[in-house]
Amino acid sequence: MDVTAGHWRRFDHRSGLTHDSRCVLADRDGRVWIGSRRRGLSCYDGYSFEAFTTDDGLASNYVRCLLQTRSGDLWVGSESGLSKYDDGRFTTPEWAPGDSSIRSLLEGSDGSLWIGGKAGLSRYRDGSRRPCLPADAGGGPDVRALAEGCAGTVWVGTDRGLYVVRDGSLADPPRDVRLPTDDITSLCAAGDGSLWIGTYGAGLCRYDGDGVQVYTREHGLPGDHIRCLHEDRRGHLWIGTVHAGACRYDGVEFAPFSTADGLAHNFVHDIAEDREGAIWLACWHGGVSCFLAGVSRVCEDPVEEVMALDAEGRLWWGSGPAVAWGDDRATQRMEFGSRIACLLPDSRGRLWVGTSDSGVFVCEDRSDILGARPGRAFARLGDEFREAQDIHEAADGAIWVATTHGVLRHDERGSVAFTSEDGLAADDISTICEDGAGAMWFGSYNGGGLTRYDGERFETRTTADGLAHDEVLHLTRGPDNRLWAATRGGVSCLDGTRFTNLTTEDGLPADAVKYVLVDSRGRLWGATLGAGVFQFDGENVQTLTDEDGLPSNYCPGIVEAPDGSILIATLRGIGRYHPGPPFPPSVRVVGVDTHEWQVSPASVTTQAGFGRIRVVYRGVSLMTTNMRYAYMLVGADDAWTSTWSEEVVYADLPPGDYVLKIKAYNRDLVESTSPAELAIRVVPDPREAAVAELGRVIGERTEQLARAETEIQRQGELLRQIVREARCILWHSHVEGIGDLFHWTPLRPATPEFDDFLPLNLLPGEDYHTAWERSVFPEDRAVMDRSGNDAIRDGLPGYAHDYRCIDRDGEVRWMHEDATIRRLGESRWTVTGVVTDITRLKEAERDQLALKERESAGASLRKSEQERSRLIVQMMTVQENERARIARDLHDHAGQALSSLLVGLRVLSRTGDVREVRRQAETLREVATQTFSQVRELSFDVYPSALEHLGLVAALQQDAARFHTRHGITVDVHAEGEPGGCPRPVKAALYQVVHAALTNIAQHADARNVGIVVQQHDDRLSVIVEDDGAGFDVDAVLSGPVERRFGLLAMQERMLSIDGKVSFESTPGDGASLFIEAQVAPGEGAGS
Repeated sequence: MDVTAGHWRRFDHRSGLTHDSRCVLADRDGRVWIGSRRRGLSCYDGYSFEAFTTDDGLASNYVRCLLQTRSGDLWVGSESGLSKYDDGRFTTPEWAPGDSSIRSLLEGSDGSLWIGGKAGLSRYRDGSRRPCLPADAGGGPDVRALAEGCAGTVWVGTDRGLYVVRDGSLADPPRDVRLPTDDITSLCAAGDGSLWIGTYGAGLCRYDGDGVQVYTREHGLPGDHIRCLHEDRRGHLWIGTVHAGACRYDGVEFAPFSTADGLAHNFVHDIAEDREGAIWLACWHGGVSCFLAGVSRVCEDPVEEVMALDAEGRLWWGSGPAVAWGDDRATQRMEFGSRIACLLPDSRGRLWVGTSDSGVFVCEDRSDILGARPGRAFARLGDEFREAQDIHEAADGAIWVATTHGVLRHDERGSVAFTSEDGLAADDISTICEDGAGAMWFGSYNGGGLTRYDGERFETRTTADGLAHDEVLHLTRGPDNRLWAATRGGVSCLDGTRFTNLTTEDGLPADAVKYVLVDSRGRLWGATLGAGVFQFDGENVQTLTDEDGLPSNYCPGIVEAPDGSILIATLRGIGRYHPGPPFPPSVRVVGVDTHEWQVSPASVTTQAGFGRIRVVYRGVSLMTTNMRYAYMLVGADDAWTSTWSEEVVYADLPPGDYVLKIKAYNRDLVESTSPAELAIRVVPDPREAAVAELGRVIGERTEQLARAETEIQRQGELLRQIVREARCILWHSHVEGIGDLFHWTPLRPATPEFDDFLPLNLLPGEDYHTAWERSVFPEDRAVMDRSGNDAIRDGLPGYAHDYRCIDRDGEVRWMHEDATIRRLGESRWTVTGVVTDITRLKEAERDQLALKERESAGASLRKSEQERSRLIVQMMTVQENERARIARDLHDHAGQALSSLLVGLRVLSRTGDVREVRRQAETLREVATQTFSQVRELSFDVYPSALEHLGLVAALQQDAARFHTRHGITVDVHAEGEPGGCPRPVKAALYQVVHAALTNIAQHADARNVGIVVQQHDDRLSVIVEDDGAGFDVDAVLSGPVERRFGLLAMQERMLSIDGKVSFESTPGDGASLFIEAQVAPGEGAGS
């Protein structure tokens, strides 16, 4: 098996990438760019894909070729021209060929940019572009491939053959370049100076300066239609074909790859190699396939328990009841009839085979295992040793076998068994290992830990001595003679007498480790039954799983091959791991969260005491997504911390300057060249000065409190003297807590002074305390009990409350009680209280409250009277103005009209001409008619006759029509009919309030429409007036100066006169509504 083989990963729409890939490029920063036919360009950073389209500046979403120059510029050739990537966007240079299909790009050794496509070949250098192979009238040739050979020679592959450009000018190709076809699809300049030429239909050609050698299907090519070529860093040539997959040529043979091997599609458009040696293939309708070197499959035979490598390089493993072995040439098997549990190819050429229930077998010559039948070993020791679990060869050549019933030892002198009766910690032994001093170590399955046997006595080590777990699965010794133990709880390393442990907290993928190995480089390898394998270099852990190419994550064994590769046994076959090129990964700070997110800052500043600082970082390695990291905050941490996490949080850092350093480790534990760094400055919190000042104040207050305590003691004595002289009573009670209940026991017996303070009516056989409990108002008693119990339960120093009681004369007495609580011990307290008679105080408070209420009512009454007086004055003023207007209208209109009539009649009496009399009579008739109309309108303003003769609704309708004529505002009156049982004063009041409302609307509302609704419900008559005008703040107007609400007050006063009411609803900017209600006679319905 080729140790440079690897495994495949596929990226398609499920990964965030389009299926249809046309070209691929791996840049120097570790990113992979993939061009598609319809969806533009995608960039993969090892974690996710970012898409770019014409919206981001691409010339076209059909991307055909990609190029990164030595200066780091990214060029994109598309179906509609050339684009350059710059700071997150794509631009098209002014000199670029416009709206033409770009098929190939090349950077020359002199820094010039060669552009090939449907428009031929051009060269950009020193700010200008010059055609070198222009297209002819027929639209060709189509430049598909470019390559630079020796001395700056540029090879040009087209659909019309191979061209050569020397010194910027087109030249004839060498005469010995005789190709089987002119249809050239791809070119590749090899490291040995030769030129590889891919053709469509004629296979692969190689020109070495002496002639052309042709390779076709007959030579091992999977197909003769070549699409793309790429030479990797090992000198191997990768060939992509049309519908025949890809292959790799190592100079001897072609190794084919197809969809059966993991390729996304058999039509391969382009091939690229990233900086870590992975090969990326852009496939038609299949996305992108990545061939990762490192993990390959040796065989597909499942390994359930054991695998071993002999001195001759043959690999042995157990597969169910069979032993299998093989090398790079073939694999063979031998059945044993029982599950193979352990294997040992010893130093004498023998093969020891341990089974699960048939004992141990030995093949004396493992090179001819099929020719000599294996013999049963240890048969004479009995059937109890038939279940073998491990076999080990000691330095002295003795063979040790671990079984479920003890340990067996075999040498030239014979066989012997050791059990727990001889000193083993347990009989169920799982593994055996010899240390550097020649002592044997045994690990047990059933929790017995480790047992050491030096040939004379047994010594046991368990978790009490530092072992990670007492169930030991495997033991091995490293080159430095340290003993490593794989356990159910991690890996333990015994260095002398001290254990150090590795667990999942240190990065292990699982705590239960099946097998351990220390390789020739000193690295620890561990196999798990479900989490793959891991390696540990002394500082960091990295894992290999099925995502990295392992056949399965169930791995029972590991061995190191002579070439340094690691062979890994899994339940789905055997894999081989060979480290890739030691290319360090990169690492960067993605962002920092200090209460606000900052993207990739070089430094951050935050205040002390403002919580945490969260730093998110990311390493880039395309060979794995499972990166390992180590970080250290210089100024706070003393050592590096290893982690799988891609973020770190620091909380409550003190003021100062720090530098966070982050390192990344790839799949092979190759460390990033330089750590990512983030400068963190934590400035002092200004609140700290306030805290210091508070501390100083507290110190001063403490001294003041000490002085005050002395004063309190003096005042306490004075208070006790005052209590004796005042109308107060002291009481004491003992309280005991029983569960959630409290039992109160009065400690001071009844004395005459209690009866003098609060005389009570004592019943026969009743003491004063019982009579007092009976005299307290029940509702007050419940509050007293609750406040006392709650104060004790909450740990308060005391409580206070007022309560009422009935004295001997039946009078209500008010008492105030202040109580102090002192804890005596667990669930025991003493309570001391002072009871003061506050009856007179309560009576004074009641009288004062009544006085305040009377004063408030008086003030409200005076305010109402003042407003009423001002309203009356305003109404009288309005009436006088109205009388003056009527008198003025009578004088100006009716008076003048009557004078005109008198003069006209006088003239008429002196006229004898009949026609003149008629004309004068007609004029006088018109004057009389106009005068009548003016008098009737004036009469309507005073009191509409329609209200008297036709009813309220008709009067409102007439008023609405006149209002519309005067102001141009539409008024709609809605009523089911004339209200019944409505007295004349009620109709007049309702009409006047509505009329006043219309007047207000005309003056203030700026409305276009008014609606009036008249409704009657039994004995209640309501009128609603709504407009769509400017509206107003009702509360602000009604609580404002009386001058601004005379109109509203007048409406209210008018309705109060008939026991009606008026209310207002309005919102500024949303119109206003007026609600009028009045009492009418019941019985007759609307319209009566």
